[in-house]
Amino acid sequence: MKRKLLQTGLIMLGLSMPAYLFAAEYYFFIRFTDKNNTPSSLQEPRDYLSERALLRRSAFQIDPDSTDLPVDPAYIAKIQSQGISVHSASKWFNGITVITTDSTLMHPIRQLPFVKQVQFTGLRSAPSQSPSRLKYSLDAVSYGSALAQINQLKGTVMHQQGFRGRGILIAVLDAGFRNVDTNPGFDSLRLSNRLTGSVSVIDPSTDVYREDSHGALVLSAMAGNLPGKYTGTAPDASYYLLQTEYVPTEYLVETDFWVRGAEIVDSVGADLINSSL
Repeated sequence: MKRKLLQTGLIMLGLSMPAYLFAAEYYFFIRFTDKNNTPSSLQEPRDYLSERALLRRSAFQIDPDSTDLPVDPAYIAKIQSQGISVHSASKWFNGITVITTDSTLMHPIRQLPFVKQVQFTGLRSAPSQSPSRLKYSLDAVSYGSALAQINQLKGTVMHQQGFRGRGILIAVLDAGFRNVDTNPGFDSLRLSNRLTGSVSVIDPSTDVYREDSHGALVLSAMAGNLPGKYTGTAPDASYYLLQTEYVPTEYLVETDFWVRGAEIVDSVGADLINSSL
């Protein structure tokens, strides 16, 4: 009788558990030994760096080096041929973040001659929308005068001299940018085409404007522009938005997400990174 009750209990427990627990997906970072055979060349940096990025490098007397070269595609193809899904690549760390439901596949990967290191970096959670830390409404945008914070940073002096961010590209790496595409506080940013790009490094199919609101709050401190109500510190700058922080969990793989985000904005020639971790 006890055995039947135990079996029944286990069956009921199995029925009540989320399906994704039975097919856990693991993140690993695979670091390669070299870039000796990459088809890219230091003599042709325009193949992997934008003109703006090259001009910024020139201004700071920074020449492209091996860390700018993309990861060898032949190495990536070899990993994929083992039935492993590649999430993203990092040229700076010369490696790739992969996802697999079978962690034992990493054993033969470690034996490959071009693999330097394999590291577990986290579990992939079931898809879920990040909770909003603040619900936006037409009235919530005017959460108070920005005068106190601008004065604290002496930003009013900069504004009086005409320094409002014009010509500067600022990358914002954060958890999400809820309603930035509709919030009236960002109207001038959108209408003047100064919102140059937005992407989720975590999942490219994700709409960053439906995700966590923290990035929107951070962006508002810089780009918010409601004349007479709120003016950010850099209302005339251009912005590139990236989701690199995943709110529900804390795993080492978020370091890989951040690095990939930094590589993207470096390649497009961003002048500054504003990052929340």
